[in-house]
Amino acid sequence: MNFKFGPKVVGAFSMRKNELQVDGYTAPRFTANTAKDFLGEQYNLLAYTWDLPSQELSREEAEREEFALHALNLEEAQKTLGLEADSSEDSFCLSHPDLRVDNIIVDDELRIRGVIDWEFSATVPRHAFLPPLWLTGHDAASAVSKVNISSEFKSVLWSRKQHSPSHSQLAQDWDFRDELRLPMAHIFLDPSNLVLLFYRCIYPRLYDESRDKVVPAFFQRPENKELQERLERRLHASERYTHYLKNNNLFEDEDPEWQQMREWIAQTQGKLHQIREWSDKTQDELIRLDGERAEQQAREKL
Repeated sequence: MNFKFGPKVVGAFSMRKNELQVDGYTAPRFTANTAKDFLGEQYNLLAYTWDLPSQELSREEAEREEFALHALNLEEAQKTLGLEADSSEDSFCLSHPDLRVDNIIVDDELRIRGVIDWEFSATVPRHAFLPPLWLTGHDAASAVSKVNISSEFKSVLWSRKQHSPSHSQLAQDWDFRDELRLPMAHIFLDPSNLVLLFYRCIYPRLYDESRDKVVPAFFQRPENKELQERLERRLHASERYTHYLKNNNLFEDEDPEWQQMREWIAQTQGKLHQIREWSDKTQDELIRLDGERAEQQAREKL
């Protein structure tokens, strides 16, 4: 739809926004008539989501969250998503929030006959009309598997784009040449995906060094004093929040499966750190040997 005659689109329904309202988020119901307006509201939700106190927040976790939020500032997001200027011609469409196999009804020939679970469907700008997470390998529900079948899907979609204007439009909308655009858009639609998608999909394309080096060093720079202060405020808020939960018998112990997963991740990170150290030492040794070989060859020529 377009907005030549002035209609506005009410801000998206979402489970995350409902959860925020339970936690005290009191922003008025939002209306937008441009994609840039829509993104601005989603950015507010993103910032508010990660400003809420959480129990037993470690410094490492807080640094990673704040670093990701800083990297995904509104100006950079607008640039990546192509929304640097307002446009009254922006198109909006209805988006299903959970197009998983369980919600798609097919017949014996695997032809789609219906789609269920539209409770949190939303009208979003075309920039935010995205393929399902499981299709692109960005599914936060899977902490390990990153299967990406988007290339195969896009190949089939492009082969059918001449069949109808709808196929052609979808092929154009889902032609994500910029590898940052898709995960960034998913984060803005669901802020809970921030840490997972940022460090899985965005960070490796922005930095060559390990996040274990880059992130802590970032907060030690003098020019980032304001971010350091915000970090300390969040850690202090987490301590007070955790203390309150424990004193009122509201503290929830971590699920054993998640605890096991965290331990596995920590062990894996430790092994990766050892491998990186070994790789660096080996590289230095190879450079030294190459230098000695070059010197020896030079002496032999003399």
